[in-house]
Amino acid sequence: MTQPITAYRYERAELTPGVLADWTVDDNAGTATGACPECRDTTTHELISTAIAHSVAPSEQTAAVQLVHCRCEQTHDEGQTAHRNCGRWWLMRVRPEGVVPRVVEEFGDTHLAVAQALADAHPDDEKTVRGAAEKWVGGVTALLGLFGLSGIAIGKDATSGLGAVATGLLAGFVVLAFLAGVSAVVRSYLAAYGWPKQFDVTTTDGQRTWFARRLTNTGNAVDNLREAVGLALVCVVALAGAVGVLWFGGSAPTPQVSLVRTDDSKVCGELLDSRDAGTLRVRRPGGAVEQIPAADVSKLTGVTKCPG
Repeated sequence: MTQPITAYRYERAELTPGVLADWTVDDNAGTATGACPECRDTTTHELISTAIAHSVAPSEQTAAVQLVHCRCEQTHDEGQTAHRNCGRWWLMRVRPEGVVPRVVEEFGDTHLAVAQALADAHPDDEKTVRGAAEKWVGGVTALLGLFGLSGIAIGKDATSGLGAVATGLLAGFVVLAFLAGVSAVVRSYLAAYGWPKQFDVTTTDGQRTWFARRLTNTGNAVDNLREAVGLALVCVVALAGAVGVLWFGGSAPTPQVSLVRTDDSKVCGELLDSRDAGTLRVRRPGGAVEQIPAADVSKLTGVTKCPG
C-alpha cells in the first residue's frame, strides 16, 4: 500500500526513540544522511563542525546537538503551493566515530537555542571573517601611522639643549604616548569588529562556550570601547607632555660661530668674551679654547651646530 504524501507544514517533528538509528555519517564529507522522521524520505544534513566567534577555542567533551531541517527534495504540498521538503525540523545528536548508533534523537529544548544560533550563523561564517579582515586593514594602517606621532618629539636634534632630566622625561612621554596609542587603536577595533576565531562545535561543551561568547560580545565591546577612549586620552596627554618638555625643558642655545682665517683654515665653536683687544676667543666642541687675532679672520658667521 502506497504511503500517503505528507503535507508541508513548518513545525517540529515528533520524534520517537530509535527513529534516527539508521542514519549514517560521512565524516569525510561532513554530512549525515537518513530518513526524515515525518515524511520518511531520504534527506542529507550538512554537519556544523566549526563556528566563527570572537574569543578563544573551547574544550571538548560530549557529542554536539544539531538542528536539522528536512531537505528531501520530494514534493510536499501546502494548499496550492508545492515545496521540495516537508517543512519538519528536529534536533539530533551526532556521536563520535565508533559509537553505535552515530545519530540519536535529542528530546526537549535544552540545546535548542544554541543549535538554532549555530544554524543561523553558519552560512555567514566566511562573510564574517572576510568582513572583519577588511576592517582590520584600516586598524593596521592606523598602527603604522602611530610611528609618525613619535616623530613629533623624536626628530633630528630634538634633544639638543636638553639636560639629562629633561631628556629622560621626553623619552618617557614618547614611549607612553606610543604604547597608549597602539593599545587605543587595538581596543577600538576590537570593540567595533572583534577578533574572528574558529570554534570546534562538534561537542556540547564547545557549543555552549561558543554560544556563551556570543551572549557576552556586547559587554566586551562596551568595555573595549571605554578602554580605547581612556587610552586615547592618555596618548594625547603624553604627547602634550613631550611637546612641553621640548618647549620649556631646554636651556638657551649657546651661540656658535664659524671663523675662516686668512689662510683659509676654519675654526668653529662657542664664541667667548674677549680678554684682549683685537683678539677673539673660541671654545671648540672638544673643550679647547683658541685665541685668534682679529686681523687673521677673513670671515665670521653664526651657525647652529659645529661639525662633529
